[in-house]
Amino acid sequence: MDSPYILNTADYVFERYYDSRESEEKPARRGTYIYGSGRLYKAHRRKNAPEGLPQLLLVKYQYKHIAGNEFLYSRLTELLRVSAPVAYLFRIDEKDRRKFVTDAGIPCTRVVGIEWLDGLRKPTTSELSHKESATVLSESYLLSTLFGYTDAIQYGYVPSKGLCAYDFAESFNVSDFIVSVADAFDSGIVFRDSGISADALKVAELFLEKNPPELSIDVLKESIKRDSESVAGLTGHSQIECGEAMEAVLKRFATLSEEDIENILFVLQEFYPSGLINRYRVCLDSTRKISMIFSQKTS
Repeated sequence: MDSPYILNTADYVFERYYDSRESEEKPARRGTYIYGSGRLYKAHRRKNAPEGLPQLLLVKYQYKHIAGNEFLYSRLTELLRVSAPVAYLFRIDEKDRRKFVTDAGIPCTRVVGIEWLDGLRKPTTSELSHKESATVLSESYLLSTLFGYTDAIQYGYVPSKGLCAYDFAESFNVSDFIVSVADAFDSGIVFRDSGISADALKVAELFLEKNPPELSIDVLKESIKRDSESVAGLTGHSQIECGEAMEAVLKRFATLSEEDIENILFVLQEFYPSGLINRYRVCLDSTRKISMIFSQKTS
């Protein structure tokens, strides 16, 4: 399938990227731009590559769940008009396959390229006090609740973009292990003598097959109250103003159509098994439903 969000590794030159925050003593073992993402690349568009392709990307590939979570989260922020880097999925050219392996030499097939945030740094107190910063931070806190984000919210200041949230790898309660189980179910592989406990497999199976617990209106309101207070403390803006920014995202989510969601999932289907795609679908349908109910009750 053709999609502006699917790139080919043949159009890029990859150089190993190391985060300056990491220990210089073990650059080959860590070297992460975002802690816990594994080895990374900085991808430069080739001079002879088609026009219009993104020029510079941060590339994550060592964990199976990261590409799907980053891509889905990014596409949703784009539809909801929330400031975040654009993510792309890579098709791996045959000559590039050796570049994308785990530390144990296992081939990696899910590769995500994330818009390079040039000049990303910690925001100053003055920059956090901008109205736009308070809005972005409020929106990001709200989305972390809606999308099951299990890590600390990452945000920074980019001269060309202002305040920007990033690193959505640990979202939707989908982990590397969950993707491995979904792959196995999809291919009919049975986990025998794998070292994985039967209890762990059962939990993963239930996760994939059962509908996720839905957020209640009361829980959502309490989350908005708590998080708007936190954002107000960080930015100096009123809690009411921050809460209104969060509610605005919910109202925008309520206007998304089934087609909007299916268009995103259609791209992911090339890279992930049907069981996981359906899990993403159920999560987003549930989020759209609660957003619609919330919008109706607060209009």
